[in-house]
Amino acid sequence: MKEEIKKIDISWQSFGRFYLLFLLTIGIWYFRSFILLALTAFIVASLLDVPIGYLEKKFKNRWFAVFLIYLFSVFLIAVVFYLIFPILGKVFVEFLTPFSSEGNGNFLNKIFEQFKSDSNFFNKWTSFFNIADISGGDIASVFSQAIKFTNKILGGFFSAFLVFLIAFFLNLEKK
Repeated sequence: MKEEIKKIDISWQSFGRFYLLFLLTIGIWYFRSFILLALTAFIVASLLDVPIGYLEKKFKNRWFAVFLIYLFSVFLIAVVFYLIFPILGKVFVEFLTPFSSEGNGNFLNKIFEQFKSDSNFFNKWTSFFNIADISGGDIASVFSQAIKFTNKILGGFFSAFLVFLIAFFLNLEKK
């Protein structure tokens, strides 16, 4: 009996397909934040398209309708923040109340004194906040650290602003 030998033919085209899929996956992973911003902007633009269409028929001007809807949206977000932040502040203060005093002394001071007695922990903690240790004495590194810190703090606000800006310009076009 003769046994058949099966050959597997691997061509350059199959290698190309594999690497194309691999590069596409890496590209999507690398640009995932931009893709998420664009998808969120499309969702916001789609949600606001119906009221914009209604106001466009009423005022006969799409730009003015888009402007009014987004102005109302910003006003609504500001009102929500204005109503929520005082409540969150009160909850935060109530949360910290048990930690501020305990019997005869300050609870946080007792914890600080305990960590201060452990000199190794205290030295690491204070060196974490020392700019000279972080930057190595280089002024450019200090600015770099400041920019990174600001980016982390303001990144969420900038992303939300960017989503609304992209959605605004998407809604300016009728199609």
